[in-house]
Amino acid sequence: MTSRFGPLLAVLCLTAAAAAHAQIPDGPFLGQGDPPTVPALFAPGIVNLGLATRDVAMTPEGDEIYFGVSVGEFVLSTVLVSRRLESGWTRPEVASFAADPRYRVMEPCISPDGRLLFFASDRPRNGDGPARPDHDIWFAERGPGGWGEPRPVPGGVNSEAPDFYPSVARNGTLYFTRDDTTSGVSELRRATRAGGVWNESERLPDALQLGRSRFNAWVDPDERFLIVPAYGMPDTRGGTDYYLVRRVGDGWSAPANLGDAVNTADRSEYSACLSPDGRALFFMSARNDLAARASRPLTLEALRSLNDAPGNGRSAIWWVDAGLLEELAP
Repeated sequence: MTSRFGPLLAVLCLTAAAAAHAQIPDGPFLGQGDPPTVPALFAPGIVNLGLATRDVAMTPEGDEIYFGVSVGEFVLSTVLVSRRLESGWTRPEVASFAADPRYRVMEPCISPDGRLLFFASDRPRNGDGPARPDHDIWFAERGPGGWGEPRPVPGGVNSEAPDFYPSVARNGTLYFTRDDTTSGVSELRRATRAGGVWNESERLPDALQLGRSRFNAWVDPDERFLIVPAYGMPDTRGGTDYYLVRRVGDGWSAPANLGDAVNTADRSEYSACLSPDGRALFFMSARNDLAARASRPLTLEALRSLNDAPGNGRSAIWWVDAGLLEELAP
């Protein structure tokens, strides 16, 4: 099979494969140390390379880290992985389930027990063929040799509308986003699991359907709270903001804006999650200080350097100590 995007993805794959033999110093979080108290780019030069980067997923032991990368405004969208070996971390490379350039793969999620890996994709539900016009949620099961063959989530999750951004609780309940193709508004949904099949999904309560639109909600493994990116809230910093909504009895608390340390006027604050140990908050943002870093006068070489480095205005993965969440109103 040939594709006009094949050469570009091939370059990405070859570059990642060649770099995979160069080890990263050992230690949690790709050897980055403890989560910072002030938000910072996560693993610049390793995860953040200047490509549009978003969405983090980790195994419970923290020894595999998956993240999303896209090129050309999602013309190509794939997932990269780095693994912790005895000698250190491997350089990120394209994950085996995300290497076909015909299909967009994004938004990896790993179940709290580490047995299931979820992602969103426009690949066909059956067989080999053209991409679908919408996204479904897929999953793979961990076996002795690694992840098995991905397949669409069985049961009542996927529809003929775009379904995306899976986030799964410890009890198997799957939270996700569905787009209304008529209104263009996204809504948050969840589906409980019975055996190996998910029941028909239900729309989450109005208390969680924040703003004019909301999407990409991450659920705490014990369903104690959700982190919800929402657009059009009264206290917005100017774009899409992250909000914390806690479970209170049988209902939900008022949403708490994560504040100026996390939220900005940027339009690309679309996904957040906590590390499995609860220590680090990871979030997507395209914040940058390009004007401050630009040379005076501007030169073509300086522009190229800024464009190729993280913090260039494309989406990137940031991280901060998750203790920030405890400071928000309950």
